[in-house]
Amino acid sequence: MTLSIFSRGFLVSLLFFCLAAQANVGGESHLKGLISSLDTQPSNLNTQQQQLIYEESLALLKEGNSYREKAKYYRGIINNFSRLRKEQQEQLNQYQAPVIENLAELNSNQLNEQLTIWQAKLSNTNSQIDELKQRQYRIDLDVSENHQRSGPLREQLNTVRAKLEQLEFGVLNEVEEAERVRAQVNEASLTAQLAMLELAAQSANHRNELLQLEISLLQRTQLAEKRIVESVKNRLSLEHRAEAQRLSDQLAFAAPELLNDPIVKNLVEQNQLLQTELSALFEQSEEIADLQEEVNDELEHIKLTFANFKEQVSWLKVTRSYGEYLREQISSLPKFKAVAPIEQQIIEVRISKHRHQNLLYTQRNQSQRKAQREFIATLNEEQARIFNKHLKLNQQLSDKYLLELDARLFELARLKLDYSKLNSQLNTINQEANQELFWTADVKAIDLSFFSDIRYSLIWLFSAQQYSQLSDAIAKLSWLWLGWLLLVAASVAYIYYLKKHWLKGYLQRIDSKTGNITRDKFSYTLANLLVSAVFATPVALFIGSVGFALMYEWESSFARDLGDALFNVAIVLWLFHLLQQFCQKNGLLNTHFKWPLVNISQAITLIRRVVYVSLPLVFILNLCILQTSQPAYSGLARLAFIALLLWVAYGFHSIYRIELPVNYHLDIFKAPQLAKKLIWGAAISIPLMAALASAAGFFATAFTVYWQVVLSFIIAAVFLLGYLLIHRWMLLQRRRIAFDRAKVRRAEMIAQRQSEEDDSSSSNEGVIDSIEEPVIDLDTISAQSLGLLRAALVLSLVLVLLLSWSEMTSAFSFLDNITLWESSSSRAGVATVDAITLRSLGSALLVFFFAVVLIRNLPGLLELMVLQHLSLNPGTGFAITTMINYMVILFSIFSGFGLLGIEWSKLQWLVAALTVGLGFGLQEIFANFISGLIILFEKPIRIGDTVTIRELTGTISNIETRATTIVDWDRKEIIVPNKAFITEQFINWSLTDPITRVVLMVQVKQGSDNQLVNKLLQEAVDANSLVLANPAPEIYFTEYTNNGMKFEMRVHVSEMRYRLPMTHELYTLINDKFKANNIEIAYPQLDISLNP
Repeated sequence: MTLSIFSRGFLVSLLFFCLAAQANVGGESHLKGLISSLDTQPSNLNTQQQQLIYEESLALLKEGNSYREKAKYYRGIINNFSRLRKEQQEQLNQYQAPVIENLAELNSNQLNEQLTIWQAKLSNTNSQIDELKQRQYRIDLDVSENHQRSGPLREQLNTVRAKLEQLEFGVLNEVEEAERVRAQVNEASLTAQLAMLELAAQSANHRNELLQLEISLLQRTQLAEKRIVESVKNRLSLEHRAEAQRLSDQLAFAAPELLNDPIVKNLVEQNQLLQTELSALFEQSEEIADLQEEVNDELEHIKLTFANFKEQVSWLKVTRSYGEYLREQISSLPKFKAVAPIEQQIIEVRISKHRHQNLLYTQRNQSQRKAQREFIATLNEEQARIFNKHLKLNQQLSDKYLLELDARLFELARLKLDYSKLNSQLNTINQEANQELFWTADVKAIDLSFFSDIRYSLIWLFSAQQYSQLSDAIAKLSWLWLGWLLLVAASVAYIYYLKKHWLKGYLQRIDSKTGNITRDKFSYTLANLLVSAVFATPVALFIGSVGFALMYEWESSFARDLGDALFNVAIVLWLFHLLQQFCQKNGLLNTHFKWPLVNISQAITLIRRVVYVSLPLVFILNLCILQTSQPAYSGLARLAFIALLLWVAYGFHSIYRIELPVNYHLDIFKAPQLAKKLIWGAAISIPLMAALASAAGFFATAFTVYWQVVLSFIIAAVFLLGYLLIHRWMLLQRRRIAFDRAKVRRAEMIAQRQSEEDDSSSSNEGVIDSIEEPVIDLDTISAQSLGLLRAALVLSLVLVLLLSWSEMTSAFSFLDNITLWESSSSRAGVATVDAITLRSLGSALLVFFFAVVLIRNLPGLLELMVLQHLSLNPGTGFAITTMINYMVILFSIFSGFGLLGIEWSKLQWLVAALTVGLGFGLQEIFANFISGLIILFEKPIRIGDTVTIRELTGTISNIETRATTIVDWDRKEIIVPNKAFITEQFINWSLTDPITRVVLMVQVKQGSDNQLVNKLLQEAVDANSLVLANPAPEIYFTEYTNNGMKFEMRVHVSEMRYRLPMTHELYTLINDKFKANNIEIAYPQLDISLNP
């Protein structure tokens, strides 16, 4: 039964009363009752709107209740702070550290059990301390955030109150009553939220102090638990030593006469081996315990540093001096732990356990026990007692050994977990530091102290200690590495031998085939590429192998950094040698890509000069930049970096003046000369700007950004090489197709000429002796295919570059702090304010850019990849591509404007108003637009159809959103509005069937033989190649006229374009046949009578 407006108004008034009295449970129940009552009513737009509004009101009411609960909690802390602080202070004063009673009486198993228990307690205590410190940090952060949140909340509250004042007066309908309920609940929720934020700010210091007292209590517990764990570890170590001594004493007894027996001797040797391995396990356990303690201390140090770092960054502005201090804190953190050695130890322990279990199975099987019993039977009583004692000791040692192996596995697994946790936290703090300190100077600007740093770094570089560590590291290299280096050296010598005696001839043979259409293959290009890569490898491979071997010497940081520097030098050297192979005579660029050899030689000469000077600078830079020594980093490394940048900028400027084909011959850019200036200008200016930034103190920032630029340049060069390779493949394919067609035409010409020659003729005149190869330039390749290739490669390049720069996303997080404007939106009836930042603007521009590129290239891409493989009706492919283009446009508009804060919910009313207004003002344009959509879906006309409309006949060449283009028989383009094809009558000559009928008239003189005329006309129709046999042609003698006898021919042609050629050919045949049979064409006849 539906509720009347009076009843519903009574319930709403009761709800308001409940809200005013803060009887939240009752208010919630009344709202649920209103929603339930609406469920029983017939569903219509009115009830749906009411139900939605009441559901939003219920959500707001629950949100307000949560704010009131928090406010109650904060108020309780303020009112009871003195009591709470006193209670916690008493707990802190009365704290008694826990102890383990009778620790000295516990055996090793009990000690291990106690160690596990107290380590778990210590881990739990550490987690509680971390959680409380995180709560402290959250309180400090909320103090600043709450102040920022209060302003927008007060504005929302004023807006809601203004809306309530408007709803207070006048008669309201049911939907307006529901909106007033929502406004009332929203007002109460916002008021509760503001009160909660105010109480949170007032109680922040009290909560912080109480949390600090709780942390102090937990820290005392932590210290006591650490002492217990340490004492248990010490006691366990003493127990292990004592147990090892006991085992050694037990092995001292043996009957000398029994040692000659193989069974006894083997048993004694096994016991001695087990005792040795157990002693080693005990020592390893102590080492692992020390490492565990060390890693726990390092974890505490990292946590403390990270907490201080976040607090300092959140409260203080990062300046140059403060950035240096923070970087010093980060640099003092522990180094990353190598997890691989721990994993290797775990594998070795598992193998030892498996091997020993197999040995026990062999020793304790039935046959072995039988042999032991038979052997004991041959012994006397004393000898049997000693032998049984050894057997019992062997069993005890074996069981103990397995238990210790299990314990080692557990300890190593814990150590690996702690190492992984430490590495993860180091990664986190480094990422945070890079994000916060990336745009902060990390060293001083160049002044007089810079030269002092260079002097100290040179002393460090040439100190005897460094080279002593290096010699030790080289001496520790395994024989496998030395063998590998010898193998690499032999490979280098062999490749140089091939380069001298084989490479030149091979490239010349390929060059002789390249350009010859009958012998040229794309495989020759790939072979040249592969040979160039192989012959560029030798020196770089040897240097890289030496560097790679030194990079894994963890004990010497200098040797490790030296190996890293050598490896980077090897990469630069390989890239240069590869480019040198490409640029040589008969190389890839000259022979296959047809670049001028003179320009290539000039460029490689300049590049060689740049590279040979840059190699020592790259070596010094990579050697010094990773050193923890500040003078080596800020002095020699920065000097090498600045010198390298200046030299590279000079090299780019020199290469820029050489007119390389890459600058203007490759049709990659719409404005090649402008692109050339922009690309080379960036290549010259970026190193100069990086050098200036490094000199100003932004060394880390300049180095990181320039490394990403270099990586992007290498990626772009790889894509350019891919473009050139695909371009050459397309050229070869087009030339091969053209050559095959030329051979077919040649065969047809020869066959035709041979059929015309007389049998007696033996002359060879006219025979084509050789085939003339068709000369096809790059410009003859399809422009659309190249456009698609460029678009695909550019899109792929952009995606790869975005992926490579994604690692620096955190460094550009400052863009989120630059607010351009704010956008307000409503979600579930709650108004929220979103900040539109500089990053949002950049993302929107990227969306629009990709949309433009996709829209321009999507039709050709669909045609090449999809549509050509489908059997579609004429015009269907165009309709598909057009609709997909419209969808891309709409999606990009919604996505781009959504990033800018302009949502559809804000635009829909404006769009609706504009649609109505423009519908009256521009109704013809809108009618044409809608008609264009109807044409695309209904397809009354398609691209290529022949139509007649408004006495205009032509072929449809293009269908746009507003108008359609028709090309008539004079090749004039006629623009017809789309509305005409929907509202007017027109003829489509090829909609479902392109066959059309042609009616031709022929008149002959009076008295002609009509049977003969009909026969001649039929012969002419049959002889016409353009007349279709089905439908069959028809010939009729239609009438007598004043001038003669009239015949009508009705014939059909396959396409509209054959109407006129068929007419011409048919009339020609008729004229010839009439002349041959003396049939005269009738002419207008006029009889004149002359009276005398």
